[in-house]
Amino acid sequence: MNADGPQRGRQYDRMRTYTIRVLVDGELYDIEDISVSGFLLSKGPDWMVVGQGISFHFVVDVDGEDTYISSNGTVVRTQEGKLAVQYMAPHPKWEKILTNHLAQFG
Repeated sequence: MNADGPQRGRQYDRMRTYTIRVLVDGELYDIEDISVSGFLLSKGPDWMVVGQGISFHFVVDVDGEDTYISSNGTVVRTQEGKLAVQYMAPHPKWEKILTNHLAQFG
């Protein structure tokens, strides 16, 4: 999933999404950008720290219907209220699923 070449040495480039959010402890957060292995929240829970494990659900909007996909990850960076998470792919074909979703729905 390379949009414009490598970004900061990441394995996968992150892309903006308007149709995928993250549910953490019952609260929805907007994703600023996402890749196959990580995402950045524009505002994350203020109690999370680097190195902390996180269980969450992707909330994917497809034609107005929300689909919940569970996954786990680790907080890798916090800065100015933003939260970067590296996560495990929730499906063996996640790269193809995510790429197709972002191309079709953004």
